[in-house]
Amino acid sequence: MTVSAFSLFTFWRDMSNKTSEIKEKLHYYLFEDNSKADIDNIPYKDNIKILSVPEINSEYDYTNYGSCVGLHWIWKNDSSDYVGFSLVNAVPNIDKNELNCILDSNISILYAKEIEGEITLRENYRRKYYDYDMRVLIELIQRDLSYMSEYAVDEVINKCGFIMPFVIMRKDIYRKFCIWLFPILKEITKYCADKVSKRQSKYLEYLTYYLLNIYIKYNSEKFKTFEATDQIEIHFKEKPYIYPTEGTLVERVQKMVDDGMPEEVDYLLEQNVINPDYKVLKRIFDDYKRQRRYFKSANLDINKNISYHMNNDIDPQSISFIDKKPKILVLKWNSFNNDDILRALENLGLDVDYIQINNIEYARRSHNVDAINTYLDNHSFDVIFTTNYFDFLAESCYARGIPYIAWAYDSPTDVGDKSTLHYDTSHLFLFDSNEAYKYNTLEGIKNVNYMPLAADCSRYDEIIISEADKRRFSADISFVGGLYDNKLSEYLSYTDDYQKGFFNGVIDNSVGVYGSNIINDLIDYRLDKWAGSKTFYNAIFNGEKKTRSPLRNNDPSEIIGRLSVLVNKTVTNRERLILISMLSNHYDFKLYSTSSHEVFKSTTECGPVDYYNEMPKVFKCSKVNLNITLKSIKNGIPLRCLDIMGNHGFLLSNYQKDFEDRFVDGKNIALYNSLEEAFDKCKFYLEHESERKKVADAGYNTVKEYYSYRVLFSEIFKKAGLERMINR
Repeated sequence: MTVSAFSLFTFWRDMSNKTSEIKEKLHYYLFEDNSKADIDNIPYKDNIKILSVPEINSEYDYTNYGSCVGLHWIWKNDSSDYVGFSLVNAVPNIDKNELNCILDSNISILYAKEIEGEITLRENYRRKYYDYDMRVLIELIQRDLSYMSEYAVDEVINKCGFIMPFVIMRKDIYRKFCIWLFPILKEITKYCADKVSKRQSKYLEYLTYYLLNIYIKYNSEKFKTFEATDQIEIHFKEKPYIYPTEGTLVERVQKMVDDGMPEEVDYLLEQNVINPDYKVLKRIFDDYKRQRRYFKSANLDINKNISYHMNNDIDPQSISFIDKKPKILVLKWNSFNNDDILRALENLGLDVDYIQINNIEYARRSHNVDAINTYLDNHSFDVIFTTNYFDFLAESCYARGIPYIAWAYDSPTDVGDKSTLHYDTSHLFLFDSNEAYKYNTLEGIKNVNYMPLAADCSRYDEIIISEADKRRFSADISFVGGLYDNKLSEYLSYTDDYQKGFFNGVIDNSVGVYGSNIINDLIDYRLDKWAGSKTFYNAIFNGEKKTRSPLRNNDPSEIIGRLSVLVNKTVTNRERLILISMLSNHYDFKLYSTSSHEVFKSTTECGPVDYYNEMPKVFKCSKVNLNITLKSIKNGIPLRCLDIMGNHGFLLSNYQKDFEDRFVDGKNIALYNSLEEAFDKCKFYLEHESERKKVADAGYNTVKEYYSYRVLFSEIFKKAGLERMINR
């Protein structure tokens, strides 16, 4: 044998021994369910061992533990120096030489490079599985693992970074991990319910993904670690699910539920959209998805009979209010309908708490946001409610997994950071159908819904009108509201003649036009062309600092949005000045406002009135109550209109499309489509008292039946998937 041949023989012998040594030093486990793993593309495939987990005889039930049964088997049976495992279809991408170096360096753990996602781990879990199970995990960590609970929740579960669950561990570290892991999993089973879905039933396996993240991150400084920068996808040759083809659609869906496959039903339903049972079946499974987010059990978990669900609703177990009232926190600020809302929520059976904010703009300041977050940390709430939407509160609710309901009474609604509307916890209700349509259709945000405003007729019915009230508040025509004075004319001094002409043309051609509004579209288009008008932009930004709603930044989109608001207010200002002064010249007209104007020669200016005690008396004592809608409200019914009719007052309003839902001109409301028509209808109804009272009576009955807080809050909670909080 030549020297070169002998050297080559020695090299291959040593390499063979080294390979054999590595093979025995590390066992890397893949877990098979009803599939076969293809491992040919893995460089260290000789180290791979396949476990058919369902066939393992274990003290732990595969139904709930899933692949964790395999983790327990490895702990008790494997004798190698290192063990690796994958709970997903991937393994670390390292070659044999790298693996050899890693093992020789006596590392503690090799784990996947952390991936920075767009959502927190808590939200990631909620979207796929039952949020209740994650709540149980968090509460157990806080109760039994207090030494690490703050880190586990704040730095792992409520963060976006995720380590994929495939690792290699030194055997002593793996043993410590299992000693830590399995008592937690066993304790979780005491509180979590069985599920109809075979996939969802393996909740302990999915929770282990997150427990592994907590364990690695919390102990990272103690361990000698190696981070794998890449991964190899493993292909499993799975037996495809065979969709049932015989029987009615209901029978086929029932078969899939019996098979433990409710997640697959969506595919079957979408192939049968024209089936007469499609809508009700889709509702059942949409409810199932929502209930996973907010309840311990879904309806399908409690009763698998699909035919039953087509005709009945049953209550799933709620997360935290099985034997007590659901607790709601209301952020109370200086909106008109605060007390009506608090009373309505209490009447619906909720335990109501509130935080008082005197100036809502101050609530956004960091120390106030911190105070609100501290309050949420120290108290347990099932749902949060606000009038109007606040992005900082949406963020707080999202991080804690608390449903957040916002019912806007301003339009357009300032939502701040729109990304928060995509959170599953956020539910925004807008009283202008056009605004809701834009969010749904143009921006693809599905958890924004149309919901008209409400009036508390029962409170109004209790108000007694004295003789003194009649003397003070009686009038032919009354108007309660502001005049929308603003600084637009001052800002326009920073534009050239062409630009001034454009804005004046938009304003002049919008006065007295109802049922359509192109102001925003024109402003958006033209201002985009004038994006270089820095002086104009700065004038608006600096001027609005002194208002009650200062702009948050000097961003062009913010400026354009505010400019649209100012133009709409200017048009509204002109309409109110023209109509009020015109009617005042012929009738006894009383104006209740913080504003005044020199054109009001014949108007009785009475100053502002209190919303709860005085305003209802104005509506009850006036023959005609006038509404002139703010121009930026394209379709919606202003709160003033519902308050007028809820007080048994006669309403004359400009046309708004959303009136068409329940109102008919001349039957239960009086509508005008021009300033001239408004004058003519005032004259007619002041001269025909019986017709006026008949319309007022019908308007009152309509508001009482369809626009009460009980009716609309019930619809709100239903659309948010929380109807069982109030139907108890």
